[in-house]
Amino acid sequence: MRGIRATAIFSIILFLGVSAPVLAADSPPYVGGAPTVVTTGVSDIGSTSVVVYGLVNPNGSKTNAWFEYGITPNPGITDGFQAAGNGRELYSASIRLKGLDPDRTFYYRVVAQNSSGLRYAEVKSFRTQKYGTTLASTAKAAEPAAGGVYITPAVNQNEPLSPRISNVRPKPGEILTYTLNYKNTYPQAITAVSIKVFMSEKVEYLAAEPTPVIVGNNLVTFRVNSLPAKSEGQTTVIVRVPEDAPEGQIINFVATLDYYDPAGKVQFLTAPLTIQVSGGTLTASAGTVGRLPWYVQLIIFVLFIVASVGSYLGYRYFKSRRALATAT
Repeated sequence: MRGIRATAIFSIILFLGVSAPVLAADSPPYVGGAPTVVTTGVSDIGSTSVVVYGLVNPNGSKTNAWFEYGITPNPGITDGFQAAGNGRELYSASIRLKGLDPDRTFYYRVVAQNSSGLRYAEVKSFRTQKYGTTLASTAKAAEPAAGGVYITPAVNQNEPLSPRISNVRPKPGEILTYTLNYKNTYPQAITAVSIKVFMSEKVEYLAAEPTPVIVGNNLVTFRVNSLPAKSEGQTTVIVRVPEDAPEGQIINFVATLDYYDPAGKVQFLTAPLTIQVSGGTLTASAGTVGRLPWYVQLIIFVLFIVASVGSYLGYRYFKSRRALATAT
């Protein structure tokens, strides 16, 4: 795709290559309730098998998902049919592909369909190992988390669609700032620009900048009439991690950008981001009011009692001395 490309550093599942998370050329343009799909990576690459991953947002309709793979960039073998649900929460799809030829390049993508449409994710590739060897993962500079998910703290902000967040290891109750930068690299303006941020149900929406046109069902939508040539913009969403969020809980964000290019064709980009809740609770720090540890509270209480008793005894002592002086 010319102009804006959806190249993004993936912080979901595994990082594989730098290809753009865009719809296949022959797939239908994005519409309201059709599922959102992202091919995210692979793990356990062996000589004859591999585990492939993808993300699916059903967008409120009953959705089925599956994978397509093959030895050409237009994969046609289907496998791993699974129900992705009917909510607006991100569903993590995966399947172990078996019976592959050793030392060969394969192409794959995740596909999803509901009553509103069929959606193809971008095609990615991997190469099986020589017979008898296994590559644990294709992650690059990634930090392993629970459930095979990989968290990448750094995101390349020079890419046309790039998300970042204030903390990839937040504590329960912490307020986070999610920022999405987008750029128009076309030599002409793009129009009817729509930016959507799908948030996990595991966070609480607080605010956004600029003012979104739609907020609800864990979806924040921004609209831009047009974006001039070689220009860029930014959106910010403020969320809070629930106080009762368990340690290790995965929180997903997926940003989408759809627009009309200078030729009048609909284009659609995605950029996913995943974080993981760390242990403990949010404690007081500079600029933050929090609950003091119990032992500090106990010390303060004891000092308060001592001070109170001292004040009372001092008051009685001086009162008795005054009474004695008056009697004399």
